[in-house]
Amino acid sequence: MLSKPPFSAMIICFFLEIENLFLKQGNKFFFALFELFFNSHITC
Repeated sequence: MLSKPPFSAMIICFFLEIENLFLKQGNKFFFALFELFFNSHITC
């Protein structure tokens, strides 16, 4: 079984919220960066 530290999950959730903010503002550059990063890491 895979166990992840709660703090890491909180950080990732926080950045996912930021990603949503950028997407709502139409900032495709940052959205693309976040997509690249989070597609290779854990998500909420």
